[in-house]
Amino acid sequence: MFIFDLLDDVTLMIIQTLFEVIIASIFIFTFPIYKKKYLNVFKYGYLLRGLGFLLIGLRSVTPLWLTVIVGNTVLQAGFYVNLYAFYMMIGQKIKKRYYVGLNVVHFMLFLFYTFVDPNVGARIVIYSIIQIIPIIHLLYAYGKRILREKDIIKGTIIGLYFGMILTNAIRVHQVLITGQINQLFRNEWVSKLALLYTLMFSFLRVYMIFLYVAKEYQEELIEVNYQLEVLSYKDNLTGLNNNRAIMGMIFDEVERSRRYGHKTSIALIDIDDFKHVNDTYGHVFGDEVLKKLADIFMETARSSDAVGRYGGEEFIIVMAETSNSDGKTLITRIKDQVNAVVWDKAPDLRVSFSAGIYEVGERTDISSIRQLVDEADKIMYEAKRNGKDRIEIG
Repeated sequence: MFIFDLLDDVTLMIIQTLFEVIIASIFIFTFPIYKKKYLNVFKYGYLLRGLGFLLIGLRSVTPLWLTVIVGNTVLQAGFYVNLYAFYMMIGQKIKKRYYVGLNVVHFMLFLFYTFVDPNVGARIVIYSIIQIIPIIHLLYAYGKRILREKDIIKGTIIGLYFGMILTNAIRVHQVLITGQINQLFRNEWVSKLALLYTLMFSFLRVYMIFLYVAKEYQEELIEVNYQLEVLSYKDNLTGLNNNRAIMGMIFDEVERSRRYGHKTSIALIDIDDFKHVNDTYGHVFGDEVLKKLADIFMETARSSDAVGRYGGEEFIIVMAETSNSDGKTLITRIKDQVNAVVWDKAPDLRVSFSAGIYEVGERTDISSIRQLVDEADKIMYEAKRNGKDRIEIG
């Protein structure tokens, strides 16, 4: 093959070493920016891979133990670290001791077939098989699930790992069946194929990793924008519509009532003696009271009603196509539920509220939405003056 004739094993090894070191450097500089844990793990994996290829490439000028034993062990360790990082990337866990155990087995067998019974072919088989084992586990455990997810990035990486199985299987076949590989750096097509695929594998995996990071950050940005949008109309404590949102809903409903000639009722609710609750039981408990009442309002109100926190301990319920007398029936039902709440941290406490309901009709003279709320507010204060824990209509 023409490309195989252009590159020898040593040149491919040098290219691979430089590539692994460059990629590790990229991870080193990008990790503080992206702050993804799996990127930090990939960084160490590529550093180990670069060191391993460098040691193997220096075989003619370094001791055999350093090149063969340490070099291949470090290279294999880098492979395991990168595989572990991929597990982190897809949100799965695997125990590190399995990889440590495989690397120890690899180390011991390389010692034996380097100094006790020197055999390059055996070392190639050991290296390839011990690399195939964890990939088979990955494909068996998560391959189908990842492909079902139709995530192109994860699926491509899974495909690349499957290619690693095939490449290593060819090397094993050439050693065990044909006996063609029996020493290193003989420039045979199998060795070059393995090195070329390893280089392509590293490059494409890095490309896919950074695509995945970009995708993650895009999804996170969408989520942040969504949360900001929610915060723009939701009350942070209770989850109800905030002041801005509920005022807009009042405007929409009033316009609709004018257009179609039906009634709309606006209830302004104020918790009685809420300052006393805060002063006696603390503001944390006071927040719990607000959240509990908000839950009752939402659960009891009809789907056509709009519920919002007007501010502090005041709430608004907008009741569409509802007269003030019918609105009083609904608010009374809510009041009874609030009165019946037993508070674990304050069993003697009985929370109540006062409410004013203002009815808006087709002919109601309104200069602003705030005026409507002011009218409901006046009625609510009438309930306060009449003894609290009451509902007044107007």
